[in-house]
Order: sequence, then C-alpha cells, then structure tokens
Amino acid sequence: MTSSALVVPFATNGEHERAVHRALKERVEEAGQAAPRILYQRFDEFNATFFRGALKPAVILLTPTSPRAFGDYSETDLHGLKSRIRIAPHVWSKRGELFAADVLLHEMVHGFCHEILNDGEPGYRGHGQRFASKCNDIGTTLGLAEVFPNTKKNRELGRPNCAQWPHCVRGKNFYGQEDIERPKKPKAESKDDTALQETIARLVDQLRHSEEVIRSTLKANGDMLLACLTEEDDDDDELDCDAILAAYPELDVQTVELDKLHQEIGALLREVAPR
Repeated sequence: MTSSALVVPFATNGEHERAVHRALKERVEEAGQAAPRILYQRFDEFNATFFRGALKPAVILLTPTSPRAFGDYSETDLHGLKSRIRIAPHVWSKRGELFAADVLLHEMVHGFCHEILNDGEPGYRGHGQRFASKCNDIGTTLGLAEVFPNTKKNRELGRPNCAQWPHCVRGKNFYGQEDIERPKKPKAESKDDTALQETIARLVDQLRHSEEVIRSTLKANGDMLLACLTEEDDDDDELDCDAILAAYPELDVQTVELDKLHQEIGALLREVAPR
C-alpha cells in the first residue's frame, strides 16, 4: 500500500470548512462527557425538527462566555471556525439539561439568521425582527407565547423580549426548581439606600411642582393654549401658536423639566427595583 492511499482528500464544494466540526463531534461522541454528548444530540434533533436540516455542522463548546451570557454564537471565530456555539458550563451544572438545551436552541436561531437568511441583524445585537420571527415559528410548534424584537419601545411596553427566548416564555415550572432568572445579588442595607430614597422623594416633589405650574397656566389661559400644546390647531390659521407659546416661557421650561424629572425618577426606580 502506498502512502498516497492513506490520504483523504477534502471535498471541493466548501464542506472542508466543516471538517473540524465533524471531527470534534466524533471525538465527543467517542470520549466526551455526558453534557457535550447530549448537546450534540440535541443539535441534530433541533436541526431536523425546527430547521429542516438546513443548518450546517456547528462547533459546540461548554466553555466560559461573557459574564452575563448563558451562551453565544459566532459566525466565524478568531480561529476561522464557522458556526461556533459556546455555552457556559454553569448553565448545565447549575440549571440543568433542559435549560442548557434551550440556550442551544436560542444560539441555533442565530445560526439560522446568519447561514440561511444572511442577516445577523447587528443593529439589534442579533435580536431583531428576523430573529424574533424564527423564534415565533418554533414557538408555535412548542406552544410558546409570542416574543418581540429587542427594541426600546417593546421593552417599555413589557413585551416578551426575543433576546431571552425561549426561557422568557416557558412555563413557570418547566425547568423544575431552577430559577430561570440570573442569580440575585444580596442587597445590603446601607446609607446609600436611604440617600437614594431621599433623592427620589426630592425629585417627586419637583415633579409635582412642575405639574402644578403647567396645570395653573393651562387653567388660566383656557382652550387656546391647550390647542397649541396638543398641536390641534393644524387647520386653524387664526392661531399663531409660536407667538402664543412664546408669551409663556415658564410653561416651556416646566414642560422640559417635567420630562427630565420623569426620566431621572424612572432611572432611579429601575436601580432599586429587583432584577
């Protein structure tokens, strides 16, 4: 037998890019621990069930990710490996197989957006309309509630965020006793808490003052001023709103101050609210 007979040529259709992926999977199946073996099995199951087998082989690693992430997806990592999925080890060890499988499914949707749709939606940090749409396609099969793109408006409206899919729409006891939220840091009582509450109280007093100034000005000047403020005079040529509003500079100042106070109070309340 000649040495040339031992050479296994790479495919010429681009599949050689996945040679490492296949070799790693074979090694995991042969000698890997239970967690990575099960995740590779779940990848194949999810790919067949939810993606019609369209996703190419991925590198799946149980390895640390960024501190606040359960997992992540890279279209091409620093080593040139395509479709690399990382899942933090604590996801499996502390939250269990079901939770880890859902992290994997989430990252596979990212893979779908990159590989099939050719749109990783960087403007939404990967969680835009295309990502949400695929989540909802799968969610229909799984009986999950609808999720929405990761936008400020959707977050303010309290809509389920696709950035936390599918965990955010799973049933309360789906993962057993595991709390699906990130661990909460114990809150130590300190002088800072008292100072924060005093700051909020002071801002609320200022807010009430600004509201009272606006209310009094509107009451004194009636419907004409209100029409200008609400922009209901678009078709009324008799009202010179610029001139009318200019006569009440305090109203404009207090309106701006009111908006500013709302934002400051909202930020402080989010700071003290449970996460």
